[in-house]
Amino acid sequence: YDGQEGHVYDGIQKSSIIFSEDSQRFAYVAQNFGQYRMVVDGKEVTAADKVSNAVFSPDSKRVAFLIRKKDEDYIVLDGKESSYQNIFNLPIFSPDSKCIAFVVGNLKATPGAIPTAASVVINSRKGKQYDIVLPQSVRFSPNGDHLVYVAMKNKKWFTVLDGKEGKPYEAILFGSKGIVFEDDETYRYIAVNGRNLVSVEEKIIE
Repeated sequence: YDGQEGHVYDGIQKSSIIFSEDSQRFAYVAQNFGQYRMVVDGKEVTAADKVSNAVFSPDSKRVAFLIRKKDEDYIVLDGKESSYQNIFNLPIFSPDSKCIAFVVGNLKATPGAIPTAASVVINSRKGKQYDIVLPQSVRFSPNGDHLVYVAMKNKKWFTVLDGKEGKPYEAILFGSKGIVFEDDETYRYIAVNGRNLVSVEEKIIE
């Protein structure tokens, strides 16, 4: 990094190399003696059976990633490990870098698996359990004050904003855009209402 040679490992996952927003920090996953190691700013943070890619916060001061040790999932945030069962997505930082969110469920998190009996964890606080939560739907508002995601209960789909359930629909379509915040107080999504596709606009009322 910056012309200086780092530690020599058996292997480095090229796809894991990532820089922070301000380009002053970096991280990657290395392999040595049969274990995976997260390296942040040239220093090993932890070693485990599996290590995900790292995620830097928008202000570049914080870093998070997932590890697995003996079939137990952990989130590592700012170097501290916290144990959770079956984490389904890389942690998501709020735009102000103060909050972090991810989805946990009752099934082992494997590629393509849908998290059932699932909850969203926000800053170590586990939310209400739903039949299904879509990990790719988790969104913070632009100012970081609100969190919304898509969940299913009793075969009905709805958004959950700051823990409050919205109107139920037959389905909520989640394509490339999914839930879109237009500003700090408004978000949109496409839902199936009976036989109709409807564009839903939700206003955040505090």
